[in-house]
Amino acid sequence: MTAWWDPTHHLLDDVVEMRVDTYAGGRITDVGADGTTQSWARVLADEPPTTFAFSWDITVRWEIETDPDRCSEVWVTFEAVDESHTHVTLEHRHLERHGEGWEGMAASMSAPEAWGAGLRRLAEVAER
Repeated sequence: MTAWWDPTHHLLDDVVEMRVDTYAGGRITDVGADGTTQSWARVLADEPPTTFAFSWDITVRWEIETDPDRCSEVWVTFEAVDESHTHVTLEHRHLERHGEGWEGMAASMSAPEAWGAGLRRLAEVAER
């Protein structure tokens, strides 16, 4: 994930690694250059080769959300098109769970530099 995630889209400064647990109930954790860690997502599903999903444990103020009922979900599915191509779908669900101001977060996620740019970088990494 570190290879394709936008390095400017972290809550910690100077992130050098993203650790992704590959099991439901695991975490996604940023690791700073100084060794500081910050978990910002829970792995909801890890079902290779078709599905990976995680919670978005970040508030509308771009801080850690500790209440799971106020977190949205990111579901990524992979569908083989042919031997050398895969269709990737990303759905950021339940943004309204974040409460007041969720519309602004939804707009941010829809911006060209958000998920769309991340998926383009993922495709570039996969092509290498």
